[in-house]
Amino acid sequence: MDVESYRDDWLPYVSETLGSLLWRVADKGMDLTDFYRLFVFSNVAKQIENGNCRYLSLSSLDYLDEIYEGKEEFDDSKVVQADRYYWAGYSLAYLQYKTCLRFKTIEERFPLKRILELYPTLHEASIEKFYDVADEYLSIPKGSNLKKFREANGLTQKELSEKARVDIRSIQMYEQGRNDINKAEVDKVIRLARALNADILDILN
Repeated sequence: MDVESYRDDWLPYVSETLGSLLWRVADKGMDLTDFYRLFVFSNVAKQIENGNCRYLSLSSLDYLDEIYEGKEEFDDSKVVQADRYYWAGYSLAYLQYKTCLRFKTIEERFPLKRILELYPTLHEASIEKFYDVADEYLSIPKGSNLKKFREANGLTQKELSEKARVDIRSIQMYEQGRNDINKAEVDKVIRLARALNADILDILN
């Protein structure tokens, strides 16, 4: 799982910024689940994932201003780092950096709620220990990505077959891991992704 999203000298800054981001939202009493859903689909998350240096250097207040389009005000108080929300944001930044996965994909496999639950046992451990625990969640067996997105869309294999114009046997083989969807014809993968309202990378293994 060891690949990096950007140069490692940016990581401490991004980790502190995402830690501060979650802390500020929680400190204001806002619903963290709703906010994190906004974040993973935001341009801010996309630019971090792409390693855009301009975004890597912004503050948490800058992120919040863009995400909420200036409609929410957050005070510039000092962030408490010994806090489970700060720890969760810090850890998420490290995880995204090491895996190059999209924040949306991480949330689907390793939800923020679960990360927060791990705070009592892992917040004093090394960040590498957190990474080892996360790896258990992120190492998904072959075939399961397609099945997960199909079920999330409420489709049977037959319905997906008809919607994507892909034979049902192929879908069954991909979901069982007996055929590697990573080696499927590009146009077939595109049709499946479109039928599932997903990105191509989301359904690949």
